[in-house]
Amino acid sequence: KKTLKDAEEKKGFFTLWKKRDNLYLQINKDQLGKPFLYIVSFSRGIGSNGVLGGLPLDDRMLQFERVGDRILLMDVNTRFLTPKDTPIDRARDLSIGNSVVQSFKIESEQDSTKAVLIDVGGFFVSDVTDLSEQMRFAFGGVSARFDRERSALTQAKSFPDNNEIEALLTYTPNDRSRLNLETVPDNRYIPISVHYSFTRLPEKPMAARWADNRVGYFLDARKDFGREDKESFWVRNIHRWRLEKKDPSAAVSEPVKPIVYYLDRTIPEKFKPWVKEGVEKWQKAFEAAGFRNAIVAMDAPAESTGFDPEDTRYSTIRWITSHEPSFGAIGPSRVDPRTGEILDADILFEASMFQNYSNAYRRYSGPEQLAQSLLPQDVFAQLPTNVTPEMLCMAGNALADGGALQHLALLMDQELPPGAPVPDSYLKPAVIWAVMHEVGHTLGLRHNFKASMAVTPEQLRDPKFGAEVGVSASVMDYNALNIATRDERQGQYSMVTVGPYDIWAIEYGYKQTTPETEKTELAKTLSRALEPQHAYATDEDAGFMPIVEGIDPEVNRSDLSSDPLGFYEKRFTVIRELWDRVQAKELPAGTKY
Repeated sequence: KKTLKDAEEKKGFFTLWKKRDNLYLQINKDQLGKPFLYIVSFSRGIGSNGVLGGLPLDDRMLQFERVGDRILLMDVNTRFLTPKDTPIDRARDLSIGNSVVQSFKIESEQDSTKAVLIDVGGFFVSDVTDLSEQMRFAFGGVSARFDRERSALTQAKSFPDNNEIEALLTYTPNDRSRLNLETVPDNRYIPISVHYSFTRLPEKPMAARWADNRVGYFLDARKDFGREDKESFWVRNIHRWRLEKKDPSAAVSEPVKPIVYYLDRTIPEKFKPWVKEGVEKWQKAFEAAGFRNAIVAMDAPAESTGFDPEDTRYSTIRWITSHEPSFGAIGPSRVDPRTGEILDADILFEASMFQNYSNAYRRYSGPEQLAQSLLPQDVFAQLPTNVTPEMLCMAGNALADGGALQHLALLMDQELPPGAPVPDSYLKPAVIWAVMHEVGHTLGLRHNFKASMAVTPEQLRDPKFGAEVGVSASVMDYNALNIATRDERQGQYSMVTVGPYDIWAIEYGYKQTTPETEKTELAKTLSRALEPQHAYATDEDAGFMPIVEGIDPEVNRSDLSSDPLGFYEKRFTVIRELWDRVQAKELPAGTKY
């Protein structure tokens, strides 16, 4: 009682007590030794150098354990599995342990319930994320030190299944002579807000689904020492939402709980119907997998209703701004590492991604900034060290570059007056495709850079085929904008429907089976992997320049059709036609090219 006198109670997953600069966390007896999900991200970055609000920083499974009068926060080792209470389980325990993230003094203990209080304020206002080291990569080798005196706890919220805490952390660079940050008022003090989440894991773990190289899902790989009679110790589970039929006997049924995305108030009103359409385009794929209305988009309720985007019960789509656009859009998820179950997803779009289809800073910046935006090594160097290349999505660049070309063509055809934005009739399909792509990531799907090979050049010139089937076999490709030459019929400009590969991939990940039928049912789906529209190749196959080059000439980013060289030859023709028209065009006096 003395410890909590005048403290503000915040009931939730873990009950929090806020008292001046102290933040006490209550651990009930049944919460000791029970794992939970710990996710850290930038809540506010600096708008440049890859330090951007929404990007992930850390993701692991933790648990609290009591040792005497201290509470240890343990990083649970999820990389290795063994059958419980077996000799190999005891051998694993002898060989492999958990890491101690932090040790806390027990501030008080309740006699009747044995619940304990620890002060976690210092844990959140610290460099526990190792940001000072990560920023060396973002700032070109310039290291920074954490400044405790200029840092503070700024927010603490509790919800039934999660706790959300934010802290303003200040970092001081050790060599300002090599650092130029236009977005920071004072380079001596770099302000970064970090968001921490403690999320309850499901009491009943979802049945895991194994991964297969023929279909592209994000996955968790773990070594199971109990598989000594198998060909390999490795177990690979895909990331997917828990979807269960209301009527298991029906071929197509409503789900018990649909996947719902809430459209945040940061989205421009004009875009909201397009974003909703982009989300719900995936219903076509889920119907083929046996679910009706499995995925829906809704406007976010008013704040007065208690809705909060940070509540893990709500998946959201939000708009953000940044000085130098970096990723266009990103779809991070919270995933149960035990099973691959996706628990929550929050998609972020950079507002400039849709500004005239192009990142405006590219056109108005100097050659150095232009070069940096085009060189992959700069992108990798600026990312947080835990963001691996396969997590990187640069689909916005493909959209922006093709859109800039389309914009110029419209200006030259005098369909647009100088300075006018791209018309909604052209912008809407681009928004729909971008939303479908990022939602696909939050459904568990990886990029498929071979999908464009499934569509012929003739089919690209057929607007009906493009609208019904797609200009590619998948929205998960970086599909270039389909722009015809002057003597060709113009087909569908971009993807406005999920493709044949997407439908097949969702069937593999989400079709409902029983333990007895799963192996047979999934084998039946995978037997169609050799159909041309189901071909799959991802980031590693296309290559991560300059880390490694791709080796398959049919796996490319930002191309179209089963004839990639022919597509690029045609794109050169489009550019030459535009250049000839620019040279021949007489502009009114005082008009700038």
